[in-house]
Amino acid sequence: MNIARQLQTLFYLAVLGSIITPIVGAQVAAVSSQLCVLVGDVRGVIGVLALVLFIIGGVLYAVAHFLPTAGQIKGNLQGWSMGMVLGGIIGIILVLLAPYVVSLVVGFGGTQIATPTC
Repeated sequence: MNIARQLQTLFYLAVLGSIITPIVGAQVAAVSSQLCVLVGDVRGVIGVLALVLFIIGGVLYAVAHFLPTAGQIKGNLQGWSMGMVLGGIIGIILVLLAPYVVSLVVGFGGTQIATPTC
């Protein structure tokens, strides 16, 4: 039980920790800011894509009502249009949930990282 040796090791660990902590903190801030940039990009792309899906789906659904009932084209077109509208709804949900998903991913490490405010 060499207490002097253990205290010396503890001192070295404290010094090493005080050197590494600012470096890790700066890296975490950089990752957090990059995740916020990613959230902004996702919101922009998916938001526009959802709007386009709503418009095209609505137009196709309206066109399907002008087609005759006989045949499969009317049913297929209505199915495609409803799929596009549903894709737009899912896109809007993703846009709304993106910041919370980033906060969840950042929180997985179990560290005391500040939640990004995107």
